[in-house]
Amino acid sequence: IGCGKGFWLRIFLEAGFSHKNVIGLDQSRSALITASNSNSNLIEGDVLCLPFREDSADLVFCNGVLHHTADITRGFDELCRVLRPGGELLLSVYNLWHPYFILVHKSTWLVRAVYWRWSKKVYFLAWILAWPVAQLLSLLILRKPLGLTDFRTLLMDQVFTPYARVFTEQGLKRLCDGKNIEFIEGGLHTLGFMRFAKYKKLDDG
Repeated sequence: IGCGKGFWLRIFLEAGFSHKNVIGLDQSRSALITASNSNSNLIEGDVLCLPFREDSADLVFCNGVLHHTADITRGFDELCRVLRPGGELLLSVYNLWHPYFILVHKSTWLVRAVYWRWSKKVYFLAWILAWPVAQLLSLLILRKPLGLTDFRTLLMDQVFTPYARVFTEQGLKRLCDGKNIEFIEGGLHTLGFMRFAKYKKLDDG
């Protein structure tokens, strides 16, 4: 869910999953056009209203999507709804305790407010100011310069996105409250930037 340009689709196929059993969903039509090279089944749709039957999937993988939605609970419920009993949900979201979110997302709230409420032109000013900072951080953390495409994605994903929620492990566990879903395990990845959780849907009985 949120397959983007198909990176994870190719990972699943290379891991031995059958083409006919792998379905990628994204709300970006342009991303799906690129993802078509992955030779997977692709659907345009929204995590808040998934176009799949209840209890229809053995595995649901959702990376970097739920934290950008307007309704976290509804999105999580939809991910769980389409799982078969015994099926697993693999979820990846932003980590609350990573300093990046204080330095970048939280500190740019004014720029974001101007962009969404008054003028989209602030984007170009932010682009000019953020480019050298992003390059410096990329060199310090990743040991390599940041590509132009990655920078644009980062700018929209972190600075101008209307929603960017951050999570603790306890917060991910609380998503299960009152639901027929069990938290199995959680942890950090991508230098602590992201937090992952594994869930299992319980049998109805």
